[in-house]
Amino acid sequence: MNIKRPLALGAMIIGVGFFGAFAHQAQAAVPTCTDYRTINPAANKEYPNDGHYFVCFNATNQAAEQIRLPVRSLKNGSANVWNTLKNQNVQYAFFADRADAVAWMNANPAYTPMAATAGSARCGSTGFSQGGTKPILVAIYETCTFNNPRKGTPPLPTNILNPNLRNITLHETGHAFDFAIGKSQGLAFGPSSSRAFKKMVGTRPGVDQVNNGPLERSDMVKIDIGDQTHGPEDKCGLYDSVAPSQLERDLGYPTILNKTVCTGTTVNPDFVGMTPSQVAKQQSPYFVNPPNGHYQEVWAQGFAVKTGLQTSPRTTPFYDRLPGALRCSNLAMTWYYDFLLPLPAAKQQTNNCPRVTDNDFKVQ
Repeated sequence: MNIKRPLALGAMIIGVGFFGAFAHQAQAAVPTCTDYRTINPAANKEYPNDGHYFVCFNATNQAAEQIRLPVRSLKNGSANVWNTLKNQNVQYAFFADRADAVAWMNANPAYTPMAATAGSARCGSTGFSQGGTKPILVAIYETCTFNNPRKGTPPLPTNILNPNLRNITLHETGHAFDFAIGKSQGLAFGPSSSRAFKKMVGTRPGVDQVNNGPLERSDMVKIDIGDQTHGPEDKCGLYDSVAPSQLERDLGYPTILNKTVCTGTTVNPDFVGMTPSQVAKQQSPYFVNPPNGHYQEVWAQGFAVKTGLQTSPRTTPFYDRLPGALRCSNLAMTWYYDFLLPLPAAKQQTNNCPRVTDNDFKVQ
């Protein structure tokens, strides 16, 4: 086992990645993962650097700190989140790229079930090992590998240096927090995959979308027609003149256009006649219109935005305009962030959200 401190994972693992479907993964030499305390003895030893953080290539301390620092900072911004991550044994590993992550996982049988998810992710992935005290593993890649190279206009590259290790870490930590909540309840999934959260987002009419009038609507209905207390979203107010990043272009291929929705207060020709939700589904399908019908990415990026710890450059500048407008799903995530509890019925009512029970956050 090519590691200087064991990271034992169980056999049943589910995962999500920032950012994948990748058919073939190049072979790489199996890296060695080393406890960061050994690499940088001067770094603060609080979680995650208390035996929960490993570096798996010859990274600079400056780069490695971009994974440790935002996670440690959560202690000040949300002790509930920080303690949940620590208590549910969420661990972090910093790899050179996804090929190294997959090679390491394939060389260590307990991790092998994670390899498919790790190998499809662009910049990082999170795997959930179910049962007991077994960990949730966040893998961050220094180099992002795109799934649609040489496609789009202009053509996307094969890979890029991770545009912001801190922001990717925060997104993946959103997934880890989601899984940690589920794990603490003995579930195989987090609340982002629940019946309740799906209704809060509600992209799919007849499946998870709720539109029972202005007092009870899913987010994807609200942004188009409003509710009892809010009007519909103005496209230029919502999306502004923000262009998608290269990462967003790869995530959104083939529907995404490498264009801004507006120039000032004028809607650009490609988006005239589209509703705000149609724009979201075309430009950010990875988040709001995923093929698996789970809105885990809405939760994770909403979490990253909520922390207030993201820095420039934004990894998903176009999508980051949306979480505030997706009020019910963002409020549901925030209630767990602040209180570790499902969104109360009173808050659902006052915010004109779909009515769900506490148990709806625990079933799919």
